[in-house]
Amino acid sequence: MEKDYHTRIRRGHRWAWRGDFDPAALAGVAPGEAVRLESGAGEFLGVGYANPLSHIAVRMVDFDDREPDAALVRRRLEAALAWRERVRPGAAVARLVFGESDGLPGLVADRYGSVLVISQSVAGMERWTGLVAEELSACLGTDTVILRNTNLLRRLEGLEVETRLLAGRWDGPVTVDHDGVRVVVDCWAGRKTGLFLDHRENRRLLSQLVHAGEFVLDLFSYSGLWAHTLLAAGAGRAVCVDSDPAALELARASAAANGWANRLEAVTQNVEEFLAAETRRFDVVVLDPPAFAKKKRFLDDALAIYRRHNALALARVAPGGVLATASCSSFTTREMLLREVIAAAAEAGRDVQLVAEGCQALDHPVLPAMPETHYLKCMFFRVMSW
Repeated sequence: MEKDYHTRIRRGHRWAWRGDFDPAALAGVAPGEAVRLESGAGEFLGVGYANPLSHIAVRMVDFDDREPDAALVRRRLEAALAWRERVRPGAAVARLVFGESDGLPGLVADRYGSVLVISQSVAGMERWTGLVAEELSACLGTDTVILRNTNLLRRLEGLEVETRLLAGRWDGPVTVDHDGVRVVVDCWAGRKTGLFLDHRENRRLLSQLVHAGEFVLDLFSYSGLWAHTLLAAGAGRAVCVDSDPAALELARASAAANGWANRLEAVTQNVEEFLAAETRRFDVVVLDPPAFAKKKRFLDDALAIYRRHNALALARVAPGGVLATASCSSFTTREMLLREVIAAAAEAGRDVQLVAEGCQALDHPVLPAMPETHYLKCMFFRVMSW
């Protein structure tokens, strides 16, 4: 590494950027090759997987001077499962492995009952896919293993995008228990690995704020997990809004599985268009959009969208009601999101109180020295009635 870029690695960051190196340092390195990382003074920093095709040139794996092997992968999997057993004991649904935070760069593994879903996005970790599937399946007793290598970051690593079956069979969406709610999950063609699991504690928090019989609006709902959680907590009715009809079919299927099909309204529409035309007021509004700022150069545009959407959402909250608003972009800081909500409240003519805040779920741990692993922000606002 050139200059003093190595100090970032010494402090615990797990990525070395392509610009951290003289181009000659990466010459001849094959995508996914294990390399020793050294400072400009020749000081050993650690071992990682390199890829000269990627903007992230080296992803750290170990700080001992040894090549990553199967024993290391097994130790990391064992440690990851030990944490999930602490925070998700006996859970049918959980994030089992969260990439860099669990010392296995680019690897995601989720459990949905008897189905294990694995996703890889780093060339160096590809060689361990079979081992990961075998180890996790043996520990959990899952029957079906699906490889969901659909993250478009794979293309930056020179990897193919694919979905395939590694073990067992896939006959279509499965029904699993998620915090007492029966949820229909499409692990094969649904978004991510099937569900967005990172809001679990945030959904639990909001379920404590909803009152019996209240009216809920779930925006960018996907399969409606926010809405279903609040209906289970006593909400009377819920409206899910998403532009994806397949996602809303899953929402309807989950509603039927729980016996509240007549309490869920699913609207296939652009969220902004829906909010501009909607005249009803809701006791609880959830605004959980996709990552508008996937790259830093999109940040200003993303912040303008957050402000516009929050202003429209606040206009639909009944006096005394609650807005839960989120951002899942690591480039959008807590302070940025709060600033946009403050501006949105002024535009909507609503007085608000910030009553609670959340981040990503306990099975999505954060590396403090690596802000990229701390991507999710969630804020809960009371809309005043005075």
